[in-house]
Formats: sequence, C-alpha cells, structure tokens
Amino acid sequence: MICRLVLVTLTILACAGDATAQRHTAFDDNSDSAAVIVGGKPQVPGSLDSNGDLPDAWIREIRKCTRKDEPRIAVLGFDRNETAVSRDEAENIKFGVGNRLQKAGLVLTSGAEVTRLKDTREGTTGLPDAKALIHAAFVSDASIFFGLPDRQTDRVRFHLLAITGAGDCMAISEPIEWAISGTPSLAVVSKVMAKAVKDLVEAAPNVRLVDVVPFSASTERCSTALADTLIYELTVEVRDPTRVLNGKTLSVTKVMARGPAEAGRVSAEGTFELDRDNRAFMRLWFEGDGRGILTSTGRVAIAIDRLCDPTMSVTQTPPAAPASSWQAGNDDLAISTYNKAIDNDPRDVSAYIARGEAYRRKGSLAEALRDFNKAIALDRNNPDAFYNRGFIYTLLNDHVRASENYDEAIRLKPGNASAWNNRCLTRAIIGRLQLAMNDCNAALRLLQLAMENPNAAQRLRPNYADALDSRGFTYLKRSRFDDAIADYNAALSIDPKNAEALYGRGRARLKLGDAVAGKSDIAAARAIRADIAEEFVHRGVQ
Repeated sequence: MICRLVLVTLTILACAGDATAQRHTAFDDNSDSAAVIVGGKPQVPGSLDSNGDLPDAWIREIRKCTRKDEPRIAVLGFDRNETAVSRDEAENIKFGVGNRLQKAGLVLTSGAEVTRLKDTREGTTGLPDAKALIHAAFVSDASIFFGLPDRQTDRVRFHLLAITGAGDCMAISEPIEWAISGTPSLAVVSKVMAKAVKDLVEAAPNVRLVDVVPFSASTERCSTALADTLIYELTVEVRDPTRVLNGKTLSVTKVMARGPAEAGRVSAEGTFELDRDNRAFMRLWFEGDGRGILTSTGRVAIAIDRLCDPTMSVTQTPPAAPASSWQAGNDDLAISTYNKAIDNDPRDVSAYIARGEAYRRKGSLAEALRDFNKAIALDRNNPDAFYNRGFIYTLLNDHVRASENYDEAIRLKPGNASAWNNRCLTRAIIGRLQLAMNDCNAALRLLQLAMENPNAAQRLRPNYADALDSRGFTYLKRSRFDDAIADYNAALSIDPKNAEALYGRGRARLKLGDAVAGKSDIAAARAIRADIAEEFVHRGVQ
C-alpha cells in the first residue's frame, strides 16, 4: 500500500550484474500478469556491438511495446541527481544514445528544447503557444532512461530502460558499457571543508574564535567524523605561517551549542544527509561575527566510503525516506535548519522539499503542500517535488490530483518504482482499474530488476511487499479474489504485520465463502491498525 512504501529509484543502485539476453516485460491486454520475454542473440555483456550500435533485440522490443515501426522516443537519460557521472558526461552519453536511436530508425521527441522553451515562456509575454510547444516536446510513445549505473575509472556501465507512457510495457537492455574520461562527480569531504575554511577567512578576516557544533546526522559516528574533519582543516588554518607571523590567533573549540554572539566569534554548523537513494550530501555554514550567515557550501554530494559507513540506517517514514537524515522527533530541528538554508538561498529547491517532508511527518499538511508548491514553482522538472505533492493530496483524499502529480513524477523519472506503485493505488481507488494494474506491474518489474543486485535485494524486500499489496488491492476491487489472495500471501510472507494485506486478504476470503479464515485475518489487521476497516470503506471496499 502507499502508506508504507519507501521511494525507490532504479538509477542509483549498483549494477545488477551481467545479463545474457534482452529482457522485455509485456503486459498483455487480456492479462494482468507480467511475462518476461527473452530474445535476441546473446552479446558480450556490458558492451555495444562491433558497429557501436545499440542492441538490435532491444530495439525490436521497443517496437513491439509501442506497436509502431517508427515510435516517438523521449530520451531522459540518467537521473538528474546521479553522481556516478558528471553532468557533462551524462549529457554526452544521452546525446550519443539519441544518435544511435535515430540511426536505428526511431524518432526522437524535441525534449532537448524543453528548457529553452520553458525559459522563453517564463521570460516572454504574449506567447500563447509556448505551453503547447512544451507539452508537444514530451509527447512520446515511450521514454528511455539509463538505470543501474556502475562507474569505473574510464567507463560507466548501465542499462537502457524503455517504458511506454501507460506503463503497460517495458524493454530492458543488456548492460551497456560507455567509455568516458575523468572521475566520478563526488566531492571529497576534506576538500569541501578546506574550501569552506578558506571562504570563511576571506569573508571574516578578523575571526578569532570558531565553535564547531555537531553536525546534524542520523548517527553519531558520521556527525563526529564530519566535525573532526572540519576541526582538522581549521587546525591547518590555525597553523598557517602567514597567520602566525601576523599574530592572528584562531581558537577552535568543539561545543554542543552555539556560543554567545560577539565580534570575531563564529559557529560552524552543518548537516549530513542520506537521501532516499542512499546518496550522501552535506551542508556546512559559518554564522556569527555579528553578521548572520557568513558563508555556506550549499548542498554538496560527497564520497563517504572512508568517512563513515555508507550503509548506516536512516530513519524512513512513509511514503518515502526523508531527503534528510533527521531522526524521528527532530522534525522541528530539521525545519529550523532548512529555514536557515532557505533564508540563505530562497531558490534552494531541495531545501523546500526537505522542509516539506518534515512538515508532512509532523502532520502539518498545509505547510507541507505550500513548500512542495514552491519547489514546483521554482523547478517544474523536479520529480521529487511532484511525487511528494502527490502524496500530500493522497493524505487529503484528493486522489485525482494525487494521480496527476504522480503522472508528472513518472514522466520526469520513469525509474521511480514508488511513483508507479502509488499511482497504481490511487488509480485503483478512483476506479481506473486496468491502468492501475499496469502501474503495479511496472513497479514490480522495476523492483525485480533492482533486486538482481544482491546488495540491494534485502533492503528492497519491503518495497516489493508494498507493491504486491497494492496489486492485491487492485485485484480485490476487480473481484478477482483468488488473484488478490495470492498477492496478499506473497506480501505477507515478506511482512507478516502488514495490516492492509491482512485486511484485504480477509475481505477476499469472505467473498469466497471462507468465513473463519476471513474473520481471523480481519481481526489480526484491526489489532495492528484499529481504523483499517474505515480506510478500506473510504477506498471503495465494503
């Protein structure tokens, strides 16, 4: 069900391993089950063929999915926040794949012009057709994005995934290996800290006291590691020969809270975040000297393999793990921190999204909706903003608007299994049952692919159970009770305390005449969640 699903985006997981044939997931018009079709001659895993062309079998499956010889294709590329490749590398790969698709006879949409058209519309009045041009740029028979990137020193391996707009068909390529130059676009923490200290000295040359406040992080280990790294870089500045010769002393103290305001005294504060895809980010700012925030790093993607354990647990709250790593009960502190970030940069979209999630966790839905609206106003191409706004509308029981926002989230990030799952459930609630089934199947297939990576399989099992639960609910509304029970059984084998699956299975068993088992399931569900019956009535199940 939607209320428990942790957002999963396929594009950031480690490479799932070599495949030996093309995989194509088809959802037949008369069947709701996904069929994995294996076809095409095996190629060397992780490479293009000798002509540098894309795999023929994958191209054929796209044509089968779209039922067109010359389908219109939107090439979306890597996730916009992907750190395995730099932006320039991502654009070069996207351009190269687009050229090969055109060579294969597919028609590309004018998605590359969207940014220009958007800027034109926003900067020009009296251009009524600009909005239509932007919409047309995205009209396509299928979208292609690049998933499961695995970066090596001079190359990156990834899958090509094509998904039709309705989510009723998906074609997945073998791993593609692309030669690149340079190194991954992850910042080294010590270098970020060193630059921050340099910026501080330039902004406040007379600073003499620095209080280092613990970084806000999900674990004390990472908070301590970041603070210690900063103290080391500040110590380097303390020992700078020029500073020593000029008699400019600098005292660095590790404190639990900011010291009293006074000239020459600043506090160093920061946050450490694992986003919903377990990528690490940090912020650091210096504040004080009687002038407020002096300098800030902004939100920086960092490499933490040598800093602290990247697999640390992060508090995850439905529908998605928060964009920051604040533990439960610290949402007020999170809101305060992001207030400062927004004051420092009123156009910081990620800060509005993170603050909105904190408001949502507190139950302040109006404030959360306001922040997500602001994030979308600043960046209409941000899938996370639409995803989160969709969930707020779900909580407000406005399932039509929720579905519309999930539409945008999926258009912008087709590899977001959570958005597919959530749209499945909202569509099932409002009665669009076949489309809901397509969405659930797409979510399950994306999760299946991601779970081929043994390092991700265990972590994604709860997500897979949630998607099974959503499809079971859809079967229940379609009166396909045996199929509903099968999906609920599978979900409960992963999460035996799933109240939605227990109650749904109970209703299905009652419909099939199994009163004893049905009542037992319903009683177990109510023991876990007292209002579960009312929730199902609201969703159209008596």
